[in-house]
Formats: sequence, structure tokens, C-alpha cells
Amino acid sequence: MASKIKLASLQTTDDVNTTAKKNVKGRTEIANLDLAKNVQVCKYQLVNQLAQYPFTAQWLVGKYELMTKTKDIEVDNVETDGNSEVDNLNEIKSKLFALKQNEAKNNADHHFDALKQKLAFATEQFPFAFDDLVQLVDTFMCAYQALKSSVPVKNDCIVKRLNIVNRHKHCSINHGCCLSPDPVSEQAIASLVTAESKWLDARKQLATANSGLVLFIANQYKGGFMEFEDLVQEGQTGLLKAVDKFDYRLGFQFSTYASYWIRQAISRSLTRSERVVRLPFGQMSAISKVYRAKDDFIMRHGHEPTRQELAEFSELSLEEINNVLAISQNVVPLEPADEDDDEAVAPINFLEQNSYQHAFNKMADSELHDLIQDAISGLSEREAQVICSRFGMNHDDEMTFQEIGAQLNLTRERVRQIQVAALNKIKNSYGEELMSFL
Repeated sequence: MASKIKLASLQTTDDVNTTAKKNVKGRTEIANLDLAKNVQVCKYQLVNQLAQYPFTAQWLVGKYELMTKTKDIEVDNVETDGNSEVDNLNEIKSKLFALKQNEAKNNADHHFDALKQKLAFATEQFPFAFDDLVQLVDTFMCAYQALKSSVPVKNDCIVKRLNIVNRHKHCSINHGCCLSPDPVSEQAIASLVTAESKWLDARKQLATANSGLVLFIANQYKGGFMEFEDLVQEGQTGLLKAVDKFDYRLGFQFSTYASYWIRQAISRSLTRSERVVRLPFGQMSAISKVYRAKDDFIMRHGHEPTRQELAEFSELSLEEINNVLAISQNVVPLEPADEDDDEAVAPINFLEQNSYQHAFNKMADSELHDLIQDAISGLSEREAQVICSRFGMNHDDEMTFQEIGAQLNLTRERVRQIQVAALNKIKNSYGEELMSFL
């Protein structure tokens, strides 16, 4: 009876602990939800203010069209959905073109305002990345500074933001013309800076509230070749990406959503660090796919696949298979990992270089050439001509006795006799010196 009471007591304690943990987790998720709402509201307020200026649309089109043309987007750095981004850009471009046409025709102001509002609405729908918003505010600040350079700025928040821009030196274009024809007042710039500050603070609050999650996940990857501090740093990068991409309206828990991005950031960092030469993450995925297909093929058929069989089995082209196998080769550093260790052994200590001729060999070749020229100069004219023709000196190809005889109007046997006599002269005069080169 006593044991039953004790067991029931333990079960009750476990239930209480489980309930307490669920309550704590529930309160944490509610707090995350409130913080995420605040981030999204503050971000929308900043985007709404930026979208009122046609220059924002022009800046977006210029940046993302250039990135698309130059393919300057790494797979692991993409912040937005590709199709959504392209659709938004096309919509912004069409509205921007209509606005510029109206401006060129000097149409009525009310029509221009209507087109401007349509452009602002299209710009608001663009999935702005973190860098987009910060760089846009930087640009507006530089433009304002250029336009108001002769007037002292009294607003403290504007002064602080200008100091940040000047420290980082983000401005490298003629910003004085970028905001025309609509001048930006000090009040509008102050409002823009305030909106950015609120958004950054809200973003920081959500990230700080979940920093413990980064430590928890990073601790699971300890013991590898990356330091724990580096794992945490990569995890923080993933957490910030989750903060920027999270949409509370979809009904997901932020901790679950952030865990995915934190793990992805750490895993990708580990994958990159495994290789001496870093590969884009898209290529790493292709390598993993090919080698998984190779292992599956061996398990099913019991032998190594040919490249053609591997291409058919993995549903990739033969060219893609060749590229993947070429870039997946292990790379070994020639230099020692620890440069301060004098006793460290590195491959470069055992490899013979064949790209450049050794200085000693070059000097020997030069001396041999001079010695042969001296030896030939001691022969008669006919003997020198026979030796040079026979051994291809001063000629492209070596000549036969028959060819030399036809050239000198001599018989084949006579040419041979002249060669023997000439070689004996060289042997007697320079034989020992020439033998030293063998």
C-alpha cells in the first residue's frame, strides 16, 4: 500500500513538472509571437515610408536586375523567394515606366499622384531583405547630407545616423540627384530614421530572447573541428535570418522555425569548413546527391557504376556527373598547417617542380653549347658542315649520309669518312670536357 502511494506521488510530481515545462514553453512562444508581430509591424512602417519615394523602386530594379544578369547570388545567401521577387520586380518596373512617361508628358498632377501611389503600393509588396532596407536608408541619408550640406543639422537622431553612414562610408554615388524631383524635408528624414531604429530594436529583442536556443543547438555540434564560439556565431547568423523571414500570420511557433535556420547555418558552415577550397552550397548538394546515388547503385547491383550508369541512375546528364566528380576531389594543402612548426612535414617538401628549369641545368646547357661551338670551330669547313648537318645543329632536322652527299656532291661513303675524321678530332681535343656533361 505504501509503495502504491509513493508511486502515485512520483507520477503526480512528474505530471506537475511536465505541466510546468509546457506552461513555460507556452509563455515563451506567446512572448515570441508578440515580439515577431512587433518586428513585422515596425518593418512594414519602414517599408511604407521608403515606398513613398520613386527612387526606392528605381534602386530595387537596378540592384536586382544587375544581380540577375551577373548571377551574383549564392544559394545560401538568397533571402527571398525567386518567383515572388521576379513578379514584384516586373510589377514595379511597369509602374515606374508609367510614372516616368507621365512625368515626361507633363500630365496633370492628380494623374501623377495616382501613378505614384500605385508605384508605392507595388514597392511595398517587394520582399525586402535586411541589407536592402539598411542600404536604402544609408542612401537617403547620404542624399540628404549632400543636399543640406550648407545647413547645420539639429536633429539628434539624424546626426547619429549620419555619423554611422560616414563611418562605414557606404555612399559612393552622386546622391544629390537621386531624390529629385521631390525634396525630402528634415521631418521626413527624421521619421525615416526613427522607423529604422524601431525596426532594428524590435529585431534585436526577438533575437536576444532566443539566444539561448542558439547555445542549445550549437552545443549539439560540439566536438568537431569548429570551435564552440564559431558554432554559436554561425547559429546567430541563422537566428537573424529566421527573425527576418518569420511570418507570425502563418501560425508556426518561432522556436521551431528558428531551429531550422540555426541548424542549417551551422551545418552549412561545417560543410564549408571540411574542404580546403570552399564550394558553393548548391554544388555541395549536387555532390551529396551523386554519392548517395553511387552508394545505392552499389547496394543494388553489387559493383561500381560507370559514369554513364551513374548518370542514368541519378537522372543527371553525363556532363553534370563529370563536373561533380571533378570538383569533389580532395584537395591537399602544399604548405604545412602550422607555419611556426619548423619540423612540420608538408607535401611541398617532397614534390619536384617541373615547371621551371633548374638554374644549374641552365648553366650547364649554356656551357655545353659554348664547348660544342669551340669544338666545331676547330674543324675544317667541310667537316663542320657534315657534323652540323648530320646531328641537326643549325638545322631543323638531322640529315642522312645520302642527303649530305647530295648537298656536297659527295658519295655516301665519303661523307661517312669525313664524319669519322671530324669526331676523332673533337674527341682528341675536347673529349674529356664533353664527357663531364654526361
